[in-house]
Amino acid sequence: TTVQQTKQKRTLDRKTMGDIPPAITTAHLLLRGLVPSLLGCPVGEETGGGGGVRASAFQMTYRKDLPKLGVEGGGLTGKVSWNLGKRHGTDNAALSLPRDDDEGSSSSFGETCEEFYSALEAAANRLISESPGVTRYDFDSEDGAVERLGSMVLDAGQVAARDKRAKKARKAEAAGEDAEASPPASVGRIESGGSTMSLALLHGPTLLPLSELGRLEILRSDPRAESGIVCNKRKCEVSVKFAVYPAGDGGGAAVETSPVPDS
Repeated sequence: TTVQQTKQKRTLDRKTMGDIPPAITTAHLLLRGLVPSLLGCPVGEETGGGGGVRASAFQMTYRKDLPKLGVEGGGLTGKVSWNLGKRHGTDNAALSLPRDDDEGSSSSFGETCEEFYSALEAAANRLISESPGVTRYDFDSEDGAVERLGSMVLDAGQVAARDKRAKKARKAEAAGEDAEASPPASVGRIESGGSTMSLALLHGPTLLPLSELGRLEILRSDPRAESGIVCNKRKCEVSVKFAVYPAGDGGGAAVETSPVPDS
């Protein structure tokens, strides 16, 4: 079938499912910076008390979607969330989010969510069209990247992985064994309007210019499985599932490594 031919021609012959497609790595970097920017959130060490927000562990949903849909069917997908704290997220967000505990109809809540998703999607595609500068920095170790740039470049999943390695290292040291070395790491940066919009540890080995993403769609037809907003007095969380429809075959020229700036 056409979908099977697409898989063979445009995806599975170039990479295994264990590899992260460059378009996914790039789109994730874009949204890591764009969502907090759109919401007016500081990116910081902790949520709550005005300390800023950290992205959740990245869900690589393309591993399930790609075999079924292929690139042309939108199988290049991912999902990431942000916990904005309590009190409707007002501790961390300048933009008011739709509140699911407001009195009123569910249709009104849905319409307000749609306004947010539409604004996010339009902003993402405008940046893809404008294609601002994208830079990649390589570090000999993840420890070196964090020491140089701070732990704000990590999402929650990467923080958990570092904590796990540190725990293993302490056990190895206590047993007189060699500890696992910190792995090499790459950091991506997107600059827009003369300032850094996104700076994050990359999940995949290859980063693309934004123009290579072609088009990005925020998937929101099913709040249980795709994008969703839960915002009330107890918690406020924004989950975004996206699909990328790359320009060409999605395997354009990669962003080359740049020297790490002194400051």
